[in-house]
Amino acid sequence: MTNNNENNEEDEVDNNEVKQNPSIPSPTKAEDKKELNNSQTIDTSKVSSVIYTVIVKKPALRCPIFHFYDDKNVLFTAKQKNENIYIGEGYDVHISSNQKNHVAHISQDNCYHNIIFLKDRTIKLKYVDSGKPNHLSINITFPLNEDKTVTWTPKKPKYDPVKDKYFLNFKGEHNHTPMKSKKNIVLQNEKGDPTFIVRKMYIEKYEIECLPMVDPLIAFII
Repeated sequence: MTNNNENNEEDEVDNNEVKQNPSIPSPTKAEDKKELNNSQTIDTSKVSSVIYTVIVKKPALRCPIFHFYDDKNVLFTAKQKNENIYIGEGYDVHISSNQKNHVAHISQDNCYHNIIFLKDRTIKLKYVDSGKPNHLSINITFPLNEDKTVTWTPKKPKYDPVKDKYFLNFKGEHNHTPMKSKKNIVLQNEKGDPTFIVRKMYIEKYEIECLPMVDPLIAFII
């Protein structure tokens, strides 16, 4: 989970930055779909990305609440108290009174780090320059599965000196256009392929797009 401060200035969406890659695929054009339908062999190695939804609630005089949904259910809920975020399974989480459903705890410091405590490991997340002035993104290393550890870094935006604007494609495989927001980020793997997208869709609604092999809890804590 990224820092909760908000600013509405952000990179422009780059509609031309679309490329095929083994991570988050690009939208399929109509003529490509027709060709696939007529083909006798279809490449099944390409895995479609999944979208999770995060709904943010900010009750007056109470802790901010974050609900993390798949397409049907609330998988996790988080509450933030000062520099600490407590995450539990399901629709509710209590900070101190009942911790039976707790699955993670995030401690934020003043040095642009999040320390993420899971039941079986600790992960460090670092806020780093995104490639756009005065805008931060994320650097994180975590186990993708039992045999592989991955490092994700910010995907750099393209700068147009004529328009004096930065461009980065936040639409992903599903071609969802976000609002302008400093919350919008794209992470990439070591090959430079996009692996993780966070985009602000409405005032208190965010989407997370990644591949299905990423643990949903990992997707939420990022």
